[in-house]
Amino acid sequence: MSDPSKARWDAEADAVLINFLLDEKAAGRATSNSSFKEISWTGAAEKLAGSEERTGGSPKTAAKCKGRYRAIKTDYNTVRTLVDKGSGWGWDHVNKVVTATPDVWDAYIKAHPKNEKWRKDSFPLYDEVGQIVNGTVATGAHTYRPGRQNQENRESDSDEDDDEDRNGSQSQNTPETSGAQAPPVARQSSGTITVPQSISRKRSAIELDDDAGAGGYTPSQRKKAGSGAQGMSEIASAVNNLSGSFNSSTTYASPARRQRAIKVIQDDGLLSEDEEIKAFSLIRKDITIADAILAIGSEDRRARFIQHELTEASAARGSDL
Repeated sequence: MSDPSKARWDAEADAVLINFLLDEKAAGRATSNSSFKEISWTGAAEKLAGSEERTGGSPKTAAKCKGRYRAIKTDYNTVRTLVDKGSGWGWDHVNKVVTATPDVWDAYIKAHPKNEKWRKDSFPLYDEVGQIVNGTVATGAHTYRPGRQNQENRESDSDEDDDEDRNGSQSQNTPETSGAQAPPVARQSSGTITVPQSISRKRSAIELDDDAGAGGYTPSQRKKAGSGAQGMSEIASAVNNLSGSFNSSTTYASPARRQRAIKVIQDDGLLSEDEEIKAFSLIRKDITIADAILAIGSEDRRARFIQHELTEASAARGSDL
């Protein structure tokens, strides 16, 4: 039985929240870590007032809107990490799903069973969240697969405040080979939210034109984003260079550097709670991890670097068994 004290979110409520936050960012009310000022969360709650009559659950307060956004942002970071993994991975910009061959998925899920849902679940707000987090659309498509979508209500378990359980995030939509199509909610130029008949919302001027390719980065954007294997190689090289310089540095004692790195991770809010705990453990054991985190200027790259280090640590433990 559903907990009546929790807010329930469906695709339309998620779209209302994210599109409202896009307007807030344009108005200059976003913070440096891709979050927002309290006035924005209050405004989001007002925008969603009464939606509980449709979705069920409790009213979507400012704190619940903030928690839901953090859960969506965590999902975005996971999906983008998959899209940017490089060879064998891609993004279906029509159905909003991660694409990969069955053998690639099988190998990945074996190492990351918690992310298995992204093999079938869609993320219809990927472009919009990308605009908030990165300021650009980051679809990175390499493949296209036509299909249909259905929608379902979800109950958010991460809707209380800044310290909510971010593992409660639910998937947005699930593409299937049959069934009625439920198109995502569109954001019109007036800022109002409607449910259109077409599958995708009206594109804004800053989004990529579908004619430019299958929704992917242009070469210049890929270079800037440093995505995929090349991006991780660049970060790994930077870490190696940092190791010597930071080890000889006495500007900050090791405990202070570890504390600063942990605070940065928490402020970014892009990792799941489980990933944060594992990252803290890595930092405790290896000060160079903390130094690298402090040296990486982009919060999105920091998150992907940490996830890369967690994967490497997991693989190393497996080889010792």
